[in-house]
Amino acid sequence: MTLRGTRFQGTAVSHKVVVDDDVKASVNANIGDVGGTLLTVIGEASVKSDAYVKIFDGGSAVIGSSLPQLIFKCVKGTTEIYEIPGGFTFTNLSFWATKNANPLDTTDPDSKTKVTLLIG
Repeated sequence: MTLRGTRFQGTAVSHKVVVDDDVKASVNANIGDVGGTLLTVIGEASVKSDAYVKIFDGGSAVIGSSLPQLIFKCVKGTTEIYEIPGGFTFTNLSFWATKNANPLDTTDPDSKTKVTLLIG
């Protein structure tokens, strides 16, 4: 897993882009640093199978017992772009990806799954 972030600050907007090139069923915790608004989720699953990106806000997420507030499907072999109208306001954002849509799934995706988050 390679997690990286880039912050864009200016007088008009202040955004952060977070990218993980190979998301697994392990928590990327508190990726927004101090809170913010999740605006866009981009998911790319390789050709082997679909994957599901899980988004959780609040405390320490535990895969298999913490219910994610948002789940996004990444269809195999495609790039899925999910715009969130008005955004998803968070204080402590975590994310992970699993093989199945079940909110409590703990199975790593079969496909390499890249996730990009745009945070305002």
